[in-house]
Amino acid sequence: MYVCVSKHHQEQLQQLQQLQQQLQQLQQQHAQSGERWRRRLRVYRQQTLTMKTKQLQLQQEKAALLQHVKSLRQEGKSAVSQILNSEGPLLFPLDKHALLLQQQQQQQQQQQQQQQQQQQQQQQQREEEDEEMTLCTERASTYESAAAAAAAAAAAAAAAADTSLLHYLSPFSKQDSSYMNLAAAAAERQQQTLSSSVPHSLFGCCSGREAAANVV
Repeated sequence: MYVCVSKHHQEQLQQLQQLQQQLQQLQQQHAQSGERWRRRLRVYRQQTLTMKTKQLQLQQEKAALLQHVKSLRQEGKSAVSQILNSEGPLLFPLDKHALLLQQQQQQQQQQQQQQQQQQQQQQQQREEEDEEMTLCTERASTYESAAAAAAAAAAAAAAAADTSLLHYLSPFSKQDSSYMNLAAAAAERQQQTLSSSVPHSLFGCCSGREAAANVV
């Protein structure tokens, strides 16, 4: 009976020792793990502090750079304004090329407009000349018809005058035939005057529409 109790007690002691060993191992592992986590936490805190410090430095550098950029812009604007006031506008090569192209295009457009205006003026002048030529032709035809009618009337009048003069001079002697010659010459001059009073050619009416209208 005693032997059984002692064995049982020994087994419990062994189990207790094993449990104590396991507990010690767990405590050691927990301590090691806690130490590792504490080290990591210290590193993280240090890194966080370093990052914050760097961020603050970057913000300060950014503010300094912005201020420097503003000062450079102001200096550049003042320098450009001084140059513009002293030497006139400055152009970069691309701007000069674009300006040259624009000027060439404007010149071409102006030349095209001038050519179009000249063509329109020439076309209008040709139309006016054609119209005036047609009008002159019509008037010349009218004048020629009127001249022919006037010549016929003058010839008839001259013939009648000759007949009346011959009839009037018939009682006189042959020595008075000079009067007959004078009468015939007067009739001929009258016919020439009537014929020359009306223009016969086309060039006589082409001096302008107003002259043609005045003749009519």
